[in-house]
Amino acid sequence: HIRRNPRFAELVSKRTRFAGILAAIVLIIFYGFVLLVAFAPELIGKRLFEGSNLTFGILAGLLQFIFFWILTLMYVRRANGEFDLAVQAIRTRRADVRPLISAQLPLARAEEAFALAADRSRSTKVQLIYE
Repeated sequence: HIRRNPRFAELVSKRTRFAGILAAIVLIIFYGFVLLVAFAPELIGKRLFEGSNLTFGILAGLLQFIFFWILTLMYVRRANGEFDLAVQAIRTRRADVRPLISAQLPLARAEEAFALAADRSRSTKVQLIYE
């Protein structure tokens, strides 16, 4: 069973840890900005230099979105590298995923398939078959 495979468990652990760290960074930056707006409005409204229409708040907001895009790029690059190795193992059949599939249902029974997939006590994975 693939869930008991130590390499699979390690991959899931690495992915979860990496995604958790990135999510924590995003939340800290986002809510930090919200707290600045709430508790330091004079700083947010301060012009960057005399005669400028650009304020610290506008710059901070723009930099926040740029930083979030960079974090997304970091995740995508790692996912496309390290995590794609697992996908490649499945494609080349070095990893057999068939034991994970608990049921195969035709597309016409999609609602039943989703309900079955949601119930972890009855299934691991449910595959929809396109006929």
